[in-house]
Amino acid sequence: MVELDDVPVWFKAVYWLAAEIEKIADCNVKVEVKKFGALGFYAPRNFAFVRKHKSGAQIKIDTKKDWAVKASVANKADSETENGWWGEPGVYWKAKVNDKNRLLQMAGILTRILKARHQ
Repeated sequence: MVELDDVPVWFKAVYWLAAEIEKIADCNVKVEVKKFGALGFYAPRNFAFVRKHKSGAQIKIDTKKDWAVKASVANKADSETENGWWGEPGVYWKAKVNDKNRLLQMAGILTRILKARHQ
């Protein structure tokens, strides 16, 4: 059995974020560990991936730019990438794992993306 103290802090932040999205969106959000070192958010289809950034003190949250545009949150992204979402344009945000206000802001943004993605 894995002790909670053994779980990386950025994993804890991602699971906390998933729980907040569930509360806001009123639906189940599943977190899956991906083989490329990221955690994926699913409800039921994927809508974002999270990777650790800067030794786990920050997380980087990626999504497809089209979904962010549809959700009216693309302009709030920290940056864009031309092929950051499986070869398609993507956007991302960074958040410190101990910054509750930023994580709550991200929960709201990700909820909007989830709803736009699954319409």
